[in-house]
Amino acid sequence: MTEGSEVAAPIVVGVSGSAMSQLALQWSLREAADRGCAVRAVHVWTAGTMADFVWHDPRRLRRDSRSLLRHAIARARTETGLGPAVVTASLPDPVAPALAEAARGAEFLVLGARGRALPGTFGLGQIGLSCLGLAGTPTVVVSQHTANVVSRPAECSPTRGCWSSFPMTNGP
Repeated sequence: MTEGSEVAAPIVVGVSGSAMSQLALQWSLREAADRGCAVRAVHVWTAGTMADFVWHDPRRLRRDSRSLLRHAIARARTETGLGPAVVTASLPDPVAPALAEAARGAEFLVLGARGRALPGTFGLGQIGLSCLGLAGTPTVVVSQHTANVVSRPAECSPTRGCWSSFPMTNGP
């Protein structure tokens, strides 16, 4: 990097272990390679039930979260053939506030679409919709065939939203 040049903002992607979050991670790697920036892959772990909280050590949950991230990143790199810098973050619940905070100052927050979302929800479930309300950065929703920018804070209001589609590519 030369003196006076700016570091490109990273692309933050939520990784849950789902097929759609894997597509979101692949899209993020491709976009980061094109933009010359890093990816920040974030998994938010939670003790889902009281039994989890009582019987599972939070250190184990964090370790499992980090393992999930390592495997997802390795798979995405293999499937895309791309290797931009990836930084990981394993954060505790609640999910939407953790993702929104992780995306502060990022180029995008990238989320995988939910399989059975309601009409008008941009393919997002409850957590994704909460992220739209909390994130102060453009949010991209990746589905099987498209990546959609559904929020550009400088240009859109929470009630109006924005929607732009980009076709998915099968290769780098």
